Amino acid sequence: MKQYLKLLNEIKSNGEVKKGARANMPDTISRFGDQYRIKLKDGFPALTTKKLFWKGVVVELLWFIKGKTNIKYLVDNGANFWNEDAYNYYLRVYETIRYSPTKLSYQEFVTAIKDNKHNHTDYSYFNNNKYKLGDCGEQYGKLWRNYEGIDQFKELVTGLVDNPESRRHIINAWNPRTLKDMALPPCHTLSQFNTSPLSIDARKAIIDEDGVSTHKKLDSVGLPKYRLDCKLYQRSGDVFLGVPMNLASYSLLTHIIAEIVNMIPGDFIHTFGDAHIYLDQTDAVNTQLDRKPTKLPNLKISEEFTSDVIKWHKGKISFNDLIDNINPDWFTLSEYNHQSTIKAPLSTGLIK
Repeated sequence: MKQYLKLLNEIKSNGEVKKGARANMPDTISRFGDQYRIKLKDGFPALTTKKLFWKGVVVELLWFIKGKTNIKYLVDNGANFWNEDAYNYYLRVYETIRYSPTKLSYQEFVTAIKDNKHNHTDYSYFNNNKYKLGDCGEQYGKLWRNYEGIDQFKELVTGLVDNPESRRHIINAWNPRTLKDMALPPCHTLSQFNTSPLSIDARKAIIDEDGVSTHKKLDSVGLPKYRLDCKLYQRSGDVFLGVPMNLASYSLLTHIIAEIVNMIPGDFIHTFGDAHIYLDQTDAVNTQLDRKPTKLPNLKISEEFTSDVIKWHKGKISFNDLIDNINPDWFTLSEYNHQSTIKAPLSTGLIK
């Protein structure tokens, strides 16, 4: 992950000090407009200079593509990094409605969700405002799967199948009309997917077949015809804590989509607006930069997912069934030789 570490060092060495972007947030060292490219064929880009919270990456991505916006799914699967943003949103909703009973503390809020009380009648005073405890509003999942009536994720997948060389394979998570109705305005705002035809030699290499000389013969055995690239524009990135998860998440997304549409994962290109290090992360950043990266792990996808993909292509299950059936345990990393965890504070502006 030399590309990521180079960015981290560039920010530390040449960044600009900025005041906290909103209330109760630390100051940052920031750079604007950086980019790096990662070739997914070289291994899965999970950071090796510290331990990546892999399960959290998978669970959060599935939260998005399943169209969920309530943290109950995350909490139940051991991913708690959205809890504070969800609580901040709860406070905003509570102050707007000004109902009783007594306002919940942060710990009471999290406990209620863990104890499956997020739909309990004690909290029914929010129902008229279409709020359930743990909601995050018009977040990624809603916009990916229901952007004012459009299922962007389904449109993306079917577009790649029907018209792979189009330049319109895009998921947009930025809706100006609903920015105030979400826990946190989207940081990773727009992703675009690109396909490139594979050469005869590249296709033959997939099955190590030297005797085949035509695309038609390779088509007959169902071999992929295209490489799939993903370019992400991220308007704002916490480079120490958030970006390693973002780049792993969208690399995993590229693998998942490639599996569904029968393509080969190509490059992941990560473009930034404001890429920053919080000043209270400086020691952690120095520790990270003192470490040497090791060989990248490999991504393993369960045959259960592949089986469902085949069923969808044959019309035996719906697209929603294909996505709803996906289990976080179906995606694992093999030979992931990482160094120890480096702890640093997560900045959400919440005062507990």
